[in-house]
Amino acid sequence: MGVQVWPSVLPIPSQAYSVDPEPVVTRRVMDSGRSRQLPSSTVKIHFVQVAWEFTDMQMELFTGFYNVALRSGTYQFSMDLAIGGGACLPQRCKFTGDYKVNNSGSLNWKVSAQLEILSNDGFGGINEAGVTSHVIDFSKAITEPSPIVSGSKVDLGLSTLESDST
Repeated sequence: MGVQVWPSVLPIPSQAYSVDPEPVVTRRVMDSGRSRQLPSSTVKIHFVQVAWEFTDMQMELFTGFYNVALRSGTYQFSMDLAIGGGACLPQRCKFTGDYKVNNSGSLNWKVSAQLEILSNDGFGGINEAGVTSHVIDFSKAITEPSPIVSGSKVDLGLSTLESDST
């Protein structure tokens, strides 16, 4: 099954969110001598606390996307997330639990949730080749504009991504 893509009519989360990386190092305290630190995993997992502000119509669309397309939040999806430096890049995400909703009056809704970032390189991290995935060579970007870069978004054709698992 392909990875669902965040509906373009829904806003991306507010850029005031927190990223909590899961530790990839296990620290063992020894009976004597120095403690040891060993890598526990080569996969970086990041948890992100996100929030949206939806109109009444956007809230209905979000609820339908969450319940139907994502099977109550259990399926993966792709969404653009701001990663710093003005870049907003697509990340594979999954809800870690139910979202929370508050009505802020006048048919406006504040929704918050925790997402797990499932991209291979974590959240703007270093991939297996040792290359930072979201860095753009700005010296080349000034002299040689790239056809895939449009403003602060990068078009990577996410609607065709295939998922290994659900």
